[in-house]
Amino acid sequence: MMAQILNGNPSPFGRQDAARITTPAGSTIEPTSDGRYQVCDARSHCRRADNLWEAQQLVQWAEVHHRPVDSDLP
Repeated sequence: MMAQILNGNPSPFGRQDAARITTPAGSTIEPTSDGRYQVCDARSHCRRADNLWEAQQLVQWAEVHHRPVDSDLP
């Protein structure tokens, strides 16, 4: 996946708005008010993650396996 450069920093996930990360495939990661992360795919299937690393792993797994982020992990 090709990274975009925003404010001089490459983003491994593509476009970043202030608090939202959007991948080229349309998945998003957003922080929530409780300190967790909301992960959604392009079809609006969503799931919560406890930390950013977990959120990134959910997105990567879902996009590689062409599965919704709210599906069960293997």
